[in-house]
Amino acid sequence: MNELTGEPSQGLLRSLKNYAPAERKADAIVEIEDLVKSGKSLRAAVEEVAYRTGLGERSLFTYLARTKGVPREEWEDALTRKKPAPRPRESCHSEALKRFIDLCRTGRNVTDCYRQLMAEAEENGWTPIPSERTMRRKLDAEVSWSDRWAARRAASRNARVR
Repeated sequence: MNELTGEPSQGLLRSLKNYAPAERKADAIVEIEDLVKSGKSLRAAVEEVAYRTGLGERSLFTYLARTKGVPREEWEDALTRKKPAPRPRESCHSEALKRFIDLCRTGRNVTDCYRQLMAEAEENGWTPIPSERTMRRKLDAEVSWSDRWAARRAASRNARVR
């Protein structure tokens, strides 16, 4: 809660946004259990609840699996969508990254630039050097596609002139 405005904080709003669908899912699971207790088969109960709620049958089976063995009062927590843990960023030697970007600005193929970087990194003792794919992602973040395209075009023009 924001003390100045009295409005809910962003974190609370996000959790409330995830809470409403979880509540809907939990209600659907309760309906399924009630239908099964009244004598319907699990498959028929899931089909009926899916039709009534608009939730997918496969999704309902997934929600049933998530709530299996969990006390009913904790179902909404079990069904709340959670963000995946952030992946750690691979580190790269700063000089190696600068050199890789400079090599790619010459208009050469990224794979060739990476191979040359690996040779130079071995000579200069630059560690760590991540995979080529990771270096491509770092390059994409640093240098726009249009700049790289212009560099390749200029390099091909220079090659024809000579």
